[in-house]
This record gives sequence, structure tokens and C-alpha cells, in this order.
Amino acid sequence: MTFYKIPTKLNALFLIAFLLTGCGLFSNPDKRIFGLFENEPNDLERLYYNLAGALASEKPCFLISTDSYIVAPGTNPFNTSGNVVSLYRSRCFHNVAQLSLRTELCDQIKTASTWIYSGTERNTERCRDDVAARQRVSGNFLDTRPLVEIADLTESEFDKAMLELRIFPDLEVLQAYRAEREDQYLQCASRYVIYSEMFFDKIDDFQNFGGSTDLKQMETI
Repeated sequence: MTFYKIPTKLNALFLIAFLLTGCGLFSNPDKRIFGLFENEPNDLERLYYNLAGALASEKPCFLISTDSYIVAPGTNPFNTSGNVVSLYRSRCFHNVAQLSLRTELCDQIKTASTWIYSGTERNTERCRDDVAARQRVSGNFLDTRPLVEIADLTESEFDKAMLELRIFPDLEVLQAYRAEREDQYLQCASRYVIYSEMFFDKIDDFQNFGGSTDLKQMETI
């Protein structure tokens, strides 16, 4: 019996082809990313993501860039799962869809892949399946202090929000408490003000990393 030896260069080509069959280069995403780690979400976008989760509202998601993406940490090169890359804005909509049980938000999801990693499984269908499963999910941990600084709230706006949220029964009680415990009042107000209608309207003026169309969609919510 005669055995034929495949040339070394041909072996290398076969190996490369095998490795690439499941990577991002051969996937079919909505968005193709050719760089790697060059458009990671910035600190404000991460804050918007967590705010959207805390409010179970998609409004802050529109402030996130359509180009920002993350790669699952600790992923080996040429991972074939299709779950490695996700656009940060789409991840935000997915999270809010699960928290609010609103499948219509899944229509906002777009998939992405880099030349190495694929993210095509993080799609609209998966979002709808996750919402339908009604799995227990929790809101996001949120440090409200930087949001309060961004909103640049006045003393009267804080008071208005606390009354709106019924944390104090009336303005007289609020003012008496504030006069006696100013620091405690501000700590409480900074924590709960994000749930007020007044603060929700303030989100319209936050720095937007999307576009004018995104801003218009956000303002209608």
C-alpha cells in the first residue's frame, strides 16, 4: 500500500481553513468590525447601560454609540460559539427587554463580528426567546452620584423629585428634615431621584454618542 504525504505548506493551509471556519471572518453579522478593542464603551456609555437596567427603560440605550462593542472576557481565539461579540447598545436593549418583558425592544438588536470573533448568535431571536422564558433577572448596580452630577440638579428640582416620589408627604416635612439632616437628605435624594419623571426628562440632555435620529427616537419615549 502506498501512502502519499501531503506537502507541509498544504497542511498549513488546511489547518488555517479549519480554524477559520467558525471565526468571525466567516460569520454574517449586521455589523462587521475590523479593529479589535478599539471601540470599547466608555465610562459614560457603561453608566447609561446601568441606568437603563435600573429604570428598566430603553431610553438611555439610545445614548450609546452604534459602534461600541464588547468581547466576552477570557475567550480563546477562533471561538466558534457565535456569542463572543456584542454591540453594547444591542446588549442594553436585550437587558431592558428581559427586565421589562417587552419583546418589541428585541427589534433594536444588531449582531456584530470581528475578523476573529463571532457574535451572530446574540440576535433578535435569542432576545425574544430570553424574554419568553421569563427568567428571573435583576437590575443593574448603579452608582447614582455621577448621574446626579451630569444632570446638574438644583435644590428645588431635588425637592420636587422627592415629593413626586412620595418619599416625603409634603414640602413642610421635607424642608424640616432637610434643615436637620442635610447630608442624609442629599444622600437619599441622590439615590432615588433617578426614578422621578423629572430626572427621566433630564436624560434628553445627556451627552449622546449616537446620532440625531437616535436622539429623536429617545425623546419620544
